[in-house]
Amino acid sequence: MTSIAETFSRFFVLSRPFLAGDEPVPVKCPHCGKSPTNPKASDEPLSLTDVANGLQRSFRELVDPVELARDARALFTLQNLCNIFRFILVLTMALVSGAAALLPKAWQLLNRTIHELAFLVKQTMPLMIACVEALNKTVGGLFLLIAMMWRDAKNPRPQPPQSVKALTHAKMPPRYPYLKEHASRPIYQSRVD
Repeated sequence: MTSIAETFSRFFVLSRPFLAGDEPVPVKCPHCGKSPTNPKASDEPLSLTDVANGLQRSFRELVDPVELARDARALFTLQNLCNIFRFILVLTMALVSGAAALLPKAWQLLNRTIHELAFLVKQTMPLMIACVEALNKTVGGLFLLIAMMWRDAKNPRPQPPQSVKALTHAKMPPRYPYLKEHASRPIYQSRVD
């Protein structure tokens, strides 16, 4: 409990002027004796080197290599190293035996999956071909439409003159292929008795 209380008291001492709303007064930490560093108040934007130097400085304050090595030395005992080695050995054996048991099942699953995919492709092939044909005809029709419009825009056809006679049908006798002069077989006359 004392370490937690010390930690919170340290930050409370450093942040007390900000909580009270007073001007920040440089207060030294009662535990380490350091004063907090305030960045320079200037209108100039920080450059990348200033940011990198600030991060490096704060990292040096947070991580002390000597203290880190002292804490790590306490963890690396002979019994802990043996337990780590045993854990890695058991983990490796479990992975190898699990892979050996999984491979036959995975092979069966892969065979079933390939078989079902082949059946799916066989059943959906007519639908896919119909979709491709519809797309092909749509694109082809659009191409023909654009080509005809381009041809008409390049070489416009002359329009026939619109007249009243052109709108009415001429009274011409129909030509039948079975008239006497066009007939290739003898014409039989029906007898009326």
